[in-house]
Amino acid sequence: MPMQNESRSCPQEEFVPAFVLGELCGEELARFEEHLRACSYCQAEVVEVRLLIQTLRQVPDEVTTSELTLRILEKVRETPSPPRKRLLPVALPLAAGLLLAILGGWLLIRHGRATDPLERSLSWLAAVQEPDGSWSAEKWGGQRNYTIGVTSFALLAFLKSGERPLDGPFAQHIRKGIQFILSQQTPDGFFSPLCSGVPYNHGLATTALLEAYRITGDPRLRGPLDRAIRCIRSTQTERGGWSYFQLPSPNTSISVWQVHALLLADSLGWHEARENARKAVAWLSSLVDDEGYFGYREPGDFPYGRDTVTAMGASCLLLYRARSTADVPLSPALLRSLRQVAAKMDQGYCHSYFLALSASAPDGQFLRKQLRQMRKALVERQLRIGEHAGSWEPSDRWGTAGGRVYSTALAAMSLESAPQ
Repeated sequence: MPMQNESRSCPQEEFVPAFVLGELCGEELARFEEHLRACSYCQAEVVEVRLLIQTLRQVPDEVTTSELTLRILEKVRETPSPPRKRLLPVALPLAAGLLLAILGGWLLIRHGRATDPLERSLSWLAAVQEPDGSWSAEKWGGQRNYTIGVTSFALLAFLKSGERPLDGPFAQHIRKGIQFILSQQTPDGFFSPLCSGVPYNHGLATTALLEAYRITGDPRLRGPLDRAIRCIRSTQTERGGWSYFQLPSPNTSISVWQVHALLLADSLGWHEARENARKAVAWLSSLVDDEGYFGYREPGDFPYGRDTVTAMGASCLLLYRARSTADVPLSPALLRSLRQVAAKMDQGYCHSYFLALSASAPDGQFLRKQLRQMRKALVERQLRIGEHAGSWEPSDRWGTAGGRVYSTALAAMSLESAPQ
């Protein structure tokens, strides 16, 4: 969808620093958030200002020395003096600009880059969050029915960004995202509009809320999570997987999101989910063919290729082995196929994310060398300039469904999970 205001400036840009610093409130904040939804120029400015502030906050104390102060004052004295009546309004921005320029230059020389790839991605996601706390799928090239799913992806990217994300610069974005997801739960417990992709939206939203509960322990999340987990358990098919809404045949792509939710739920005290997870993992194990690749619906069934679906299935087996006392065998053929799948650098964002998850499990550490190379390739594809700087192009087969928010959130989650 084309964005309004593609010009090189905007009258509202003066509000950007106050917005980033959380100094806008009331009607002023509401008006600017509404403007930001349609203004690509201000969205880019928000990303730039947030990155600058984050960078300056990382400056060590050694920078603020008397030597640096003297150099700044010398630069100010070298600047031609304006007329006396305009001295104060001109000198203050000039001094601030010189300070930022010197500090920015020092950081670029010291670190070789303005900021971290993960910080760039989170800043872009923060800038494009909607006033209601959601992230729009449709606005960024995806399908409207998956807004809950891509909102969950974005929320998970923030929640996985550190040990105490709610004490960090994106706390307000996390809280608004949680509130949006809670507002979308139907009376019967599902998080999704009525569409074939209900399980995608619901599994992701449940996982995001479980991750929020893991971090906060907020008892207000327990009721919605009770209902959400009950929905996942009740929609499991007789075979053990999950299918598109109201269709009989389960598939790997939908099922893995439910399995990840169940494994996390079990670890947080919802032990009724354990048997459902065991049944699902047994079904997934039955889809592995003689060469060690997971099928989509049956062994040898690869309608969308075999690499990504193998990364998906393997992540469930490896995480289940790490979190359960039950023994799930890993065949030599499966381990060989995983090495081959991990060696392929550009198979899409789901491919990268599930391999990163697999490598984080104890039995997946043999993948770490390939995952370091994958991480490097992923960083190289991140956009560095333009209004979408910090994001990734929605170029894989799910990009038309999830859009740019999906691709950027999955790439960020891959960087968070992949070994350095």
